[in-house]
Amino acid sequence: MIADYGEEATQALLSSFSCERDGKQKNLEVETFVRNNAIDFYKRKLAVTYLVFDENSDFAGIYSLAHKAIDIPADKLNSRLRKKVARYARLDEVRQVYSVSAFLIAQFGKNYEGNKGATISGQELLDNAMGMLEDAQAIVSGGLIFLDCEVDNKPALELYERNGFTAFAERVSESDGQKYIQLLKSF
Repeated sequence: MIADYGEEATQALLSSFSCERDGKQKNLEVETFVRNNAIDFYKRKLAVTYLVFDENSDFAGIYSLAHKAIDIPADKLNSRLRKKVARYARLDEVRQVYSVSAFLIAQFGKNYEGNKGATISGQELLDNAMGMLEDAQAIVSGGLIFLDCEVDNKPALELYERNGFTAFAERVSESDGQKYIQLLKSF
């Protein structure tokens, strides 16, 4: 979008992104990232943010993708997932963690500005992201995808679990103290 419309127009559109729904803030971290960091992360080649538009060409949602190294505790994986992870990772025998480079769905959310988020489902947004990751995987290889989800966001957790993601760890955000569940999926 920056190449086609310029950075200023892209920033103006990103600034309209809102996670506020029915007067309640749904995900301030995603909103802040989209409004303030998406372009900078793209320029620094840390993550690419994809904008999703509905059939009316309304800005309906976003997801950001990156590739990142992670440590996965061996004891948190079931035998099936451990076998798949072992194909792509190295087991640190001392710490009992698999170190691996994996695709990251870094940000994920619907744009509720003007109630636009109602025009796309979480499943449609995830399908879009997964399609992009499958294309990337076909080009550069790799076999694992991970993401973080707020512990108290039950609908999102259920969406990810329905789509084959398995919890493997928890983390706490340094910026706001929010607790996240880390989830993993293999291609």
